[in-house]
Amino acid sequence: MRGPFSFLMRIGLFLFVALQASTPSQAVIVDVTLTDSAIIPNSVVIAPGDTVRWTVLSGAHQLHSDTDSFKSWDSGLLDAPGRTFALPFLYADGAGPFFYIDLGYGFGGAVLVADTCWATGTFNESGPPTVADLVRVVRVLGGSEPVPDNIYRLDLNGDCIVNEADAQLISDLFEFGPGVLPQYPVPTCCFPELQLVCPIPLTGDANGSGSLTTADIIFLVMYMFKGGMGPMPCAAAADADCSGHISVADVIYLVSYMFKNGPPPCDVCTLIPDTWLCPQ
Repeated sequence: MRGPFSFLMRIGLFLFVALQASTPSQAVIVDVTLTDSAIIPNSVVIAPGDTVRWTVLSGAHQLHSDTDSFKSWDSGLLDAPGRTFALPFLYADGAGPFFYIDLGYGFGGAVLVADTCWATGTFNESGPPTVADLVRVVRVLGGSEPVPDNIYRLDLNGDCIVNEADAQLISDLFEFGPGVLPQYPVPTCCFPELQLVCPIPLTGDANGSGSLTTADIIFLVMYMFKGGMGPMPCAAAADADCSGHISVADVIYLVSYMFKNGPPPCDVCTLIPDTWLCPQ
Protein backbone atom coordinates (compact mmCIF):
# COMPACT_ATOMS: atom_id res chain seq x y z
CA MET A 1 0.00 0.00 0.00
CA ARG A 2 1.12 3.55 -0.62
CA GLY A 3 1.72 5.73 2.41
CA PRO A 4 0.68 9.41 2.36
CA PHE A 5 4.20 10.54 1.37
CA SER A 6 4.29 12.60 -1.81
CA PHE A 7 6.56 11.74 -4.70
CA LEU A 8 8.76 14.78 -4.00
CA MET A 9 9.06 13.85 -0.35
CA ARG A 10 10.14 10.31 -1.31
CA ILE A 11 12.81 11.71 -3.63
CA GLY A 12 13.94 14.06 -0.90
CA LEU A 13 14.30 11.20 1.56
CA PHE A 14 16.39 9.23 -0.93
CA LEU A 15 18.71 12.21 -1.39
CA PHE A 16 18.92 12.76 2.35
CA VAL A 17 20.20 9.22 2.86
CA ALA A 18 22.68 9.58 0.02
CA LEU A 19 24.22 12.64 1.66
CA GLN A 20 24.78 11.01 5.05
CA ALA A 21 28.42 10.42 6.00
CA SER A 22 29.51 6.78 5.88
CA THR A 23 31.15 6.10 9.24
CA PRO A 24 31.14 2.83 11.22
CA SER A 25 28.89 2.87 14.28
CA GLN A 26 27.68 0.61 17.08
CA ALA A 27 24.12 -0.70 16.83
CA VAL A 28 21.67 1.43 18.83
CA ILE A 29 17.94 1.66 19.54
CA VAL A 30 16.19 4.62 17.91
CA ASP A 31 12.93 5.59 19.61
CA VAL A 32 9.74 6.79 17.89
CA THR A 33 6.56 7.73 19.77
CA LEU A 34 2.99 7.16 18.65
CA THR A 35 0.16 9.51 19.62
CA ASP A 36 -3.40 9.99 18.43
CA SER A 37 -2.27 13.03 16.42
CA ALA A 38 1.19 12.16 15.02
CA ILE A 39 4.19 9.85 14.67
CA ILE A 40 7.11 11.62 16.37
CA PRO A 41 9.39 11.83 14.47
CA ASN A 42 7.74 10.56 11.31
CA SER A 43 11.12 9.76 9.67
CA VAL A 44 14.36 8.54 11.22
CA VAL A 45 17.85 7.94 9.84
CA ILE A 46 19.66 4.93 11.26
CA ALA A 47 22.73 2.84 10.55
CA PRO A 48 22.51 -0.80 9.46
CA GLY A 49 22.12 -3.03 12.50
CA ASP A 50 20.17 -0.40 14.47
CA THR A 51 16.72 -1.13 15.89
CA VAL A 52 13.73 1.20 15.66
CA ARG A 53 11.41 1.03 18.67
CA TRP A 54 7.92 2.52 18.47
CA THR A 55 6.19 3.32 21.79
CA VAL A 56 2.51 4.22 22.25
CA LEU A 57 1.78 7.41 24.20
CA SER A 58 -1.91 7.58 23.32
CA GLY A 59 -4.39 5.99 20.98
CA ALA A 60 -4.48 2.61 19.22
CA HIS A 61 -1.98 1.92 16.45
CA GLN A 62 -0.95 -0.74 13.95
CA LEU A 63 2.19 -0.17 11.87
CA HIS A 64 2.33 -1.79 8.46
CA SER A 65 5.11 -1.56 5.88
CA ASP A 66 4.55 -0.11 2.42
CA THR A 67 3.78 -2.88 -0.07
CA ASP A 68 6.67 -1.66 -2.28
CA SER A 69 9.17 -2.11 0.54
CA PHE A 70 11.86 -4.78 0.30
CA LYS A 71 11.40 -5.33 4.06
CA SER A 72 7.88 -6.20 5.18
CA TRP A 73 6.48 -6.02 8.68
CA ASP A 74 3.30 -5.57 10.73
CA SER A 75 3.37 -4.58 14.37
CA GLY A 76 0.02 -6.02 15.30
CA LEU A 77 -2.38 -3.94 17.38
CA LEU A 78 -0.70 -1.56 19.84
CA ASP A 79 -3.70 -0.35 21.81
CA ALA A 80 -2.43 0.89 25.16
CA PRO A 81 0.10 3.46 26.44
CA GLY A 82 3.49 1.89 26.94
CA ARG A 83 2.99 -0.82 24.32
CA THR A 84 6.07 -1.11 22.07
CA PHE A 85 7.12 -2.64 18.79
CA ALA A 86 10.84 -2.99 17.95
CA LEU A 87 12.34 -3.93 14.60
CA PRO A 88 16.02 -4.26 13.63
CA PHE A 89 17.19 -3.14 10.20
CA LEU A 90 20.12 -5.19 8.89
CA TYR A 91 22.62 -4.76 6.07
CA ALA A 92 20.78 -7.46 4.13
CA ASP A 93 17.61 -5.35 4.21
CA GLY A 94 19.18 -2.70 2.00
CA ALA A 95 19.17 1.08 2.28
CA GLY A 96 15.45 1.70 1.93
CA PRO A 97 13.88 4.14 2.53
CA PHE A 98 11.32 1.91 4.27
CA PHE A 99 7.94 3.61 4.27
CA TYR A 100 5.13 2.50 6.57
CA ILE A 101 1.65 3.58 7.60
CA ASP A 102 -0.17 3.65 10.91
CA LEU A 103 -3.38 1.80 10.02
CA GLY A 104 -5.10 3.23 13.10
CA TYR A 105 -4.90 6.85 11.93
CA GLY A 106 -3.44 6.86 8.43
CA PHE A 107 -0.21 8.60 9.48
CA GLY A 108 2.85 7.88 7.35
CA GLY A 109 6.39 7.21 8.51
CA ALA A 110 9.75 6.26 7.07
CA VAL A 111 12.97 4.56 8.18
CA LEU A 112 16.09 5.52 6.24
CA VAL A 113 19.23 3.39 6.51
CA ALA A 114 22.55 5.17 5.91
CA ASP A 115 25.95 3.49 5.50
CA THR A 116 24.59 0.76 3.24
CA CYS A 117 26.63 0.07 0.13
CA TRP A 118 26.04 -2.23 -2.84
CA ALA A 119 28.24 -5.11 -3.98
CA THR A 120 28.50 -5.84 -7.71
CA GLY A 121 31.54 -8.13 -7.92
CA THR A 122 33.48 -5.43 -9.74
CA PHE A 123 35.11 -2.17 -8.71
CA ASN A 124 33.43 -0.34 -11.58
CA GLU A 125 30.14 1.48 -11.28
CA SER A 126 28.27 -1.26 -13.09
CA GLY A 127 28.35 -5.05 -13.20
CA PRO A 128 28.53 -7.92 -13.60
CA PRO A 129 32.31 -8.12 -14.06
CA THR A 130 34.05 -8.44 -17.40
CA VAL A 131 37.28 -10.36 -17.95
CA ALA A 132 39.31 -7.21 -17.26
CA ASP A 133 37.34 -6.58 -14.05
CA LEU A 134 37.83 -10.14 -12.90
CA VAL A 135 41.59 -9.97 -13.41
CA ARG A 136 41.75 -6.86 -11.25
CA VAL A 137 39.52 -8.40 -8.58
CA VAL A 138 41.75 -11.47 -8.40
CA ARG A 139 44.85 -9.30 -8.07
CA VAL A 140 43.33 -7.24 -5.27
CA LEU A 141 42.12 -10.33 -3.41
CA GLY A 142 45.57 -11.85 -3.80
CA GLY A 143 47.42 -8.81 -2.53
CA SER A 144 49.21 -7.86 -5.73
CA GLU A 145 47.22 -4.60 -5.94
CA PRO A 146 46.33 -2.21 -3.10
CA VAL A 147 42.92 -2.63 -1.50
CA PRO A 148 40.63 0.13 -2.88
CA ASP A 149 38.21 2.14 -0.79
CA ASN A 150 35.24 0.42 -2.42
CA ILE A 151 36.27 -3.10 -1.39
CA TYR A 152 32.63 -3.53 -0.31
CA ARG A 153 31.79 -4.12 -3.99
CA LEU A 154 33.22 -7.64 -3.62
CA ASP A 155 30.99 -8.71 -0.70
CA LEU A 156 28.49 -10.62 -2.81
CA ASN A 157 27.04 -12.61 0.10
CA GLY A 158 26.41 -9.43 2.11
CA ASP A 159 27.95 -10.68 5.36
CA CYS A 160 30.30 -7.68 5.77
CA ILE A 161 33.36 -9.91 5.35
CA VAL A 162 35.27 -10.19 2.08
CA ASN A 163 36.80 -13.64 1.87
CA GLU A 164 37.03 -16.83 -0.21
CA ALA A 165 33.25 -17.23 -0.26
CA ASP A 166 32.93 -13.95 -2.12
CA ALA A 167 35.73 -14.91 -4.51
CA GLN A 168 33.73 -17.99 -5.47
CA LEU A 169 30.57 -15.93 -5.96
CA ILE A 170 32.48 -13.50 -8.17
CA SER A 171 33.61 -16.43 -10.30
CA ASP A 172 30.03 -17.75 -10.47
CA LEU A 173 28.71 -14.28 -11.32
CA PHE A 174 31.21 -13.95 -14.15
CA GLU A 175 30.34 -17.39 -15.55
CA PHE A 176 26.56 -17.49 -15.10
CA GLY A 177 25.41 -13.88 -14.63
CA PRO A 178 23.33 -12.16 -11.90
CA GLY A 179 20.82 -15.03 -11.84
CA VAL A 180 23.12 -16.95 -9.47
CA LEU A 181 22.30 -14.44 -6.71
CA PRO A 182 18.89 -13.95 -5.04
CA GLN A 183 19.37 -10.17 -5.28
CA TYR A 184 21.75 -8.09 -7.41
CA PRO A 185 23.40 -5.75 -6.55
CA VAL A 186 23.79 -7.03 -3.00
CA PRO A 187 23.39 -4.69 0.00
CA THR A 188 26.31 -4.75 2.40
CA CYS A 189 28.14 -2.53 4.88
CA CYS A 190 30.44 0.15 3.53
CA PHE A 191 33.41 -1.01 5.61
CA PRO A 192 33.58 -4.81 5.43
CA GLU A 193 36.32 -6.79 7.09
CA LEU A 194 38.93 -8.15 4.65
CA GLN A 195 39.61 -11.74 5.62
CA LEU A 196 41.56 -13.51 2.90
CA VAL A 197 44.12 -16.28 3.24
CA CYS A 198 43.79 -18.24 0.02
CA PRO A 199 41.66 -16.29 -2.47
CA ILE A 200 41.76 -18.71 -5.40
CA PRO A 201 38.41 -18.62 -7.23
CA LEU A 202 39.58 -21.15 -9.83
CA THR A 203 42.59 -23.43 -9.37
CA GLY A 204 44.56 -23.79 -12.60
CA ASP A 205 43.68 -20.27 -13.73
CA ALA A 206 47.34 -19.23 -13.73
CA ASN A 207 46.83 -15.96 -15.60
CA GLY A 208 43.89 -14.81 -13.48
CA SER A 209 41.52 -14.45 -16.43
CA GLY A 210 38.59 -16.10 -14.66
CA SER A 211 38.46 -19.21 -16.88
CA LEU A 212 40.61 -22.21 -17.82
CA THR A 213 42.04 -22.00 -21.34
CA THR A 214 45.16 -22.93 -23.24
CA ALA A 215 46.45 -19.47 -22.28
CA ASP A 216 46.90 -20.80 -18.73
CA ILE A 217 49.08 -23.62 -20.01
CA ILE A 218 51.20 -21.21 -22.01
CA PHE A 219 51.37 -18.81 -19.06
CA LEU A 220 52.57 -21.60 -16.77
CA VAL A 221 55.20 -22.83 -19.24
CA MET A 222 56.53 -19.30 -19.69
CA TYR A 223 56.71 -18.92 -15.92
CA MET A 224 58.61 -22.17 -15.30
CA PHE A 225 60.98 -22.17 -18.29
CA LYS A 226 61.20 -18.61 -19.64
CA GLY A 227 61.21 -16.47 -16.50
CA GLY A 228 57.72 -15.14 -17.17
CA MET A 229 55.30 -13.54 -14.72
CA GLY A 230 54.19 -15.72 -11.83
CA PRO A 231 50.67 -17.12 -11.34
CA MET A 232 48.03 -14.65 -10.18
CA PRO A 233 47.10 -13.85 -7.51
CA CYS A 234 49.76 -16.20 -6.13
CA ALA A 235 51.51 -19.48 -6.86
CA ALA A 236 48.67 -21.57 -5.42
CA ALA A 237 46.51 -20.60 -8.40
CA ALA A 238 48.64 -22.85 -10.64
CA ASP A 239 48.73 -25.90 -8.35
CA ALA A 240 46.23 -27.81 -10.51
CA ASP A 241 46.96 -31.21 -8.97
CA CYS A 242 47.08 -29.93 -5.35
CA SER A 243 50.54 -31.38 -4.82
CA GLY A 244 51.65 -28.42 -2.75
CA HIS A 245 54.18 -27.15 -5.28
CA ILE A 246 54.32 -25.98 -8.90
CA SER A 247 55.90 -28.37 -11.41
CA VAL A 248 55.60 -29.80 -14.91
CA ALA A 249 52.97 -32.12 -13.43
CA ASP A 250 50.59 -29.18 -13.22
CA VAL A 251 51.06 -28.44 -16.92
CA ILE A 252 50.40 -32.10 -17.75
CA TYR A 253 47.34 -32.05 -15.48
CA LEU A 254 45.88 -29.03 -17.29
CA VAL A 255 46.59 -30.52 -20.72
CA SER A 256 44.89 -33.76 -19.67
CA TYR A 257 41.85 -31.86 -18.40
CA MET A 258 41.45 -29.64 -21.46
CA PHE A 259 42.24 -32.13 -24.22
CA LYS A 260 41.85 -35.65 -22.83
CA ASN A 261 38.78 -35.41 -20.56
CA GLY A 262 40.94 -35.68 -17.46
CA PRO A 263 39.75 -34.59 -13.99
CA PRO A 264 39.29 -30.85 -13.36
CA PRO A 265 41.76 -28.94 -11.20
CA CYS A 266 41.21 -29.40 -7.48
CA ASP A 267 40.19 -26.79 -4.92
CA VAL A 268 43.62 -25.94 -3.58
CA CYS A 269 42.26 -23.83 -0.73
CA THR A 270 39.92 -26.52 0.56
CA LEU A 271 42.11 -29.58 0.13
CA ILE A 272 45.47 -28.22 1.28
CA PRO A 273 44.73 -24.94 3.10
CA ASP A 274 47.86 -25.14 5.27
CA THR A 275 50.26 -25.66 2.36
CA TRP A 276 49.71 -22.43 0.46
CA LEU A 277 49.50 -19.06 2.18
CA CYS A 278 48.46 -16.56 -0.47
CA PRO A 279 49.22 -12.91 0.25
CA GLN A 280 46.44 -10.78 1.70
